[in-house]
Amino acid sequence: MKKTYKYLWIMLFLIFSMSTVSADEITADSLTYNGKSQIVTATGNVIIQNNEGAIITGNEGEYNFITHTAYITGNVVYEKDSIHMTAGKISLYSDHTIHGSGHVSIEDSSGPHLLKGEEITYQDETGFGKIIGNAYYESAKGYLSAPQIEGNIKEIHIEAIGGVTFSYPAQNAEGRSDTAVYTRSGMNGTDGQLVLTGAAHVIQNGNIFDGPELIIRDNEQIVETGGRSTLVIQTDKS
Repeated sequence: MKKTYKYLWIMLFLIFSMSTVSADEITADSLTYNGKSQIVTATGNVIIQNNEGAIITGNEGEYNFITHTAYITGNVVYEKDSIHMTAGKISLYSDHTIHGSGHVSIEDSSGPHLLKGEEITYQDETGFGKIIGNAYYESAKGYLSAPQIEGNIKEIHIEAIGGVTFSYPAQNAEGRSDTAVYTRSGMNGTDGQLVLTGAAHVIQNGNIFDGPELIIRDNEQIVETGGRSTLVIQTDKS
């Protein structure tokens, strides 16, 4: 049997305080609570605060107090620790996985990292993320854009596929390839490298590199080629 409450988030908070060490909270203009399933449906100025510090706001949504799962739609904003996320819809799962759809953006100030796309799945404990549709990943080193990007932003292993463009300001380089993989030994590693494969094309300091595989390293002003490659040197004609 369902009951409808308005502006009575305090009542829900007290109910669940009795059964959990740290209670979850939900407030909205209108709340419908199913006591059997312990699911709350909310509409209008929805705010969900779970007991691990996440705050989600949006126009309407649903929260399960048993599984600690939720979805919320309409101008959604998710905040937790260093994460700021916006989307048309966000689903939150019990394993700390977040899935967003509809012009999704995730900023992680701990990197810093910026992820954008039509759909993003992100696991904030492990750092694994997957971006589908107009995928974009940016760090202090530069950016990658492609139809799909996935990897781990904590262990720093990022793969872009399906036609990649990139900018690498630290090496004054930009270009494109079929696929690109950026790796580094953790957040503070100095051994980062970008491996471009499939019709790789790089412009660095005006010089043009083309080949089946090109490698750019963080700590070197060098483009390493693999396979039969072409280099066009920009000369000073003045």
